[in-house]
Amino acid sequence: MIKNRLKELQENSISNELSLLMPDIAKSSKSLIENNKNDELNNFFTSLKTIRNYMQRMEEILEIVAMKQSEILVKPGLTDYSNTILNTLNEEFKDLTKVCINQIKAWNKEIKNSTINNLTVIERIKQNHVISLNLKIEKLLCKYNDYEMTYRDKIIKKIKIYYKSLNNIVSETEIEKLIMSNDIHKLSKSIILGGYNKDEILDDIKSRNENINKLEKNIRELHEMYCDLMMLTELQNGKINYITNEIEEAFDQIEKGKESIEKSKKNKLRGIKVSIL
Repeated sequence: MIKNRLKELQENSISNELSLLMPDIAKSSKSLIENNKNDELNNFFTSLKTIRNYMQRMEEILEIVAMKQSEILVKPGLTDYSNTILNTLNEEFKDLTKVCINQIKAWNKEIKNSTINNLTVIERIKQNHVISLNLKIEKLLCKYNDYEMTYRDKIIKKIKIYYKSLNNIVSETEIEKLIMSNDIHKLSKSIILGGYNKDEILDDIKSRNENINKLEKNIRELHEMYCDLMMLTELQNGKINYITNEIEEAFDQIEKGKESIEKSKKNKLRGIKVSIL
């Protein structure tokens, strides 16, 4: 009697098809995971490029601000046009600073809960870039703060000169105190007018005093953001030290590797000499 092998052949066929499909399924799953990782990195690098562009714009603003401040200081009167440009640039700088710091804080939050030894490759990449950005924006804020403080001091000095030119008997200490307390109208009342254009000089003093108030506001706002940034720096100090240690260890390994190669070469030469003898 001939055995019916139809069922057995069908089972073998199904088994063979499954065995052929399994590698493709595994390959597909692996590809999906890699694609997800690539998407995450691509998104990160896209955002990173945007933040770097913002910082580049901030550097450009600093150059223009310094130029405009010098321009305003050397002119006999403060023009509305120059003042408007300066205020617009200051606002743009503050807005860009907020965006950059918020993004850096968000990235830092993503990786701060992970222990240093258990960071994934993507987290390490992010961490290194975030530390770099953090240091860069810190330098930008310090530079901007220096510009604003220097400009503020020069404006106060200019106002003092104007009041002196009007033969005012008020002391320099009192002048500075009244300017900083925003009581410039009291100072104006004490002026003894000479042969100068009263309205023109007083308008210029008023404009410069308003500019000082805006500068004070900018400095305060940026100082708050700077404090946030310092907190980030403190959080990242351990990570920076860890990266530095890793680099040092890598160099040590390289040096040890070089020494091993030299020893191997010498041993090989000795072996050749012995075999010849």
